[in-house]
Amino acid sequence: MEDGLNVGQYVLVRRIWRGGMAEVWEARHIHLGHRVAVKFLLPEFARNQELQERFLNESKRQAQLEHPNIVPTLDFFEVDGRSFLVVQYVEGQDLETRLEKGNAPLSLDEIHGISGDVLSALDYMHTLGLLHLDVKPANMLLAQNDRTLLMNLGIAKALHEQRKVALGTADYMSPEQIVCPGKVDGRSDIYSFGCVLYAMLTGRPPFGSDSDTAFHVQECHVHKAPPPLVYANPAVPKAIEAVALRCLEKKPEHRYQTCEAVMAALHGVLSHNAAPVGPTPIEPKPYLRWLTIRRPR
Repeated sequence: MEDGLNVGQYVLVRRIWRGGMAEVWEARHIHLGHRVAVKFLLPEFARNQELQERFLNESKRQAQLEHPNIVPTLDFFEVDGRSFLVVQYVEGQDLETRLEKGNAPLSLDEIHGISGDVLSALDYMHTLGLLHLDVKPANMLLAQNDRTLLMNLGIAKALHEQRKVALGTADYMSPEQIVCPGKVDGRSDIYSFGCVLYAMLTGRPPFGSDSDTAFHVQECHVHKAPPPLVYANPAVPKAIEAVALRCLEKKPEHRYQTCEAVMAALHGVLSHNAAPVGPTPIEPKPYLRWLTIRRPR
């Protein structure tokens, strides 16, 4: 694809994301002029029937969801046998970009707000019987209006569906997602969120490095305890570390059982730890906004 190309009722403006199998472009409606984001499979995968079916399922599921912290779906169409998903365009950057080396570390206030928004979206999905199964910083959009939106439901599934193949991103996969992909529930998303929380507090997920293979990282998720967060960041308060490590318990029954329970635990400890976790002091905002303002949005 290239900028200026017409696709259905939209003209492509610029590519804003490219993954292993798909890419997302900023686009403009030809007649109405409003900006949108258009997602579609890369050409080499566009004729793969299984991937096309998964892409259609993603679109259907995302279209069902109406939550302030989930990117809204606007349209779905086909052109010359290729499928295109149209979602709301949101100005901002993903959390993965925000966590890159060289950027200022996240303050506890930022972690509080991001966590509340993401957990609220996941809790909503779980109440509908849907699992995200790819909870990671790259799928969390930090909008300019101080809101975090969950996106990319490419491998999401319903609780009753069976899956024999492990899908997901190695750095953020739960042990059961790796070993028994057909027997996962909402606690798998909680483990993945724990990996994200670990990364927000330390700058990197609990396992793996740039030189490690995906297989090695998955083996660590299944068999190794995560390194204490203070090894990577001595400024992390013990109470917050305890919440992250409980999310990362190997056995699902030892974790928090719901996203709401994780939210309550994080709110409890973050309300008593106003200091930033990074070296640069940042004036914290009132933490009570999470439960009194953010949660009902």
